Amino acid sequence: MANGIYAAGRIGEVINSAGSKQTRAAGGADPVCVLGRILEILSQYAPERQRGVLGEAAKRSRVCNEIYRNLNQSLNTYRNGRLDRNNLVKTLAIMQPLLGKRERVIIDKLVKLNDIFS
Repeated sequence: MANGIYAAGRIGEVINSAGSKQTRAAGGADPVCVLGRILEILSQYAPERQRGVLGEAAKRSRVCNEIYRNLNQSLNTYRNGRLDRNNLVKTLAIMQPLLGKRERVIIDKLVKLNDIFS
């Protein structure tokens, strides 16, 4: 019972900080990042049975959010007209954690080939 109250208090802090005037002035909080932080809090205060599942969900959310931000930044480079081999390989490497084993091996080989030819 107490863990639920502690979790609710910390989740309230996360939501309040995401909706603060400073955060809104800076362009707003990333909703996926806020959700990831909420999942982390829930996993900390959850009963032992659910703690692992929630922890994995929080970890996966954090990884996907990081990939999204890096991919978005990489694609913005392309929009600015800077498409070259290095940036393309870098973009493929960003997506690696989301791909299957075979695709990761292929991208790893592309990265190594790019390093050799650079």
